[in-house]
Amino acid sequence: MDPSLVDLAIVQGDPPWPGFRADLLMPETLIAVAAPGLLALLVRRELAEGTLIQAHPHRCTPVSAYCLLAPQAKAGTSRIERVRDWLLGDASPRRAG
Repeated sequence: MDPSLVDLAIVQGDPPWPGFRADLLMPETLIAVAAPGLLALLVRRELAEGTLIQAHPHRCTPVSAYCLLAPQAKAGTSRIERVRDWLLGDASPRRAG
C-alpha cells in the first residue's frame, strides 16, 4: 500500500507496514468449533449461548491482527488523530509495529 495515497486504513494482516504508524484495533484468536448442520462465521453469541461448543481447548493467537494504519507523514495531524482517538476509544494505544 502506498502511504501517499491514503489517510487511514483498517487492515488485517501481519505487521510491519513500512511507512505507516500501526495501532492494534483487535487481535485475532482462532479456535475450532463444532455444531451439527451449522456454518457459523461469527460465533461469539453462539458460544455464549451454548448452541456452539469449542471442539478443542487449543486457542491460537497469530501475529496477524486488525490494525489502524496512518502514514508516518500524516500521523499527528488533527483530522487523523481525531478519527484515531474515536476508533481506539478509551483503550490505551497498543502499537502493532
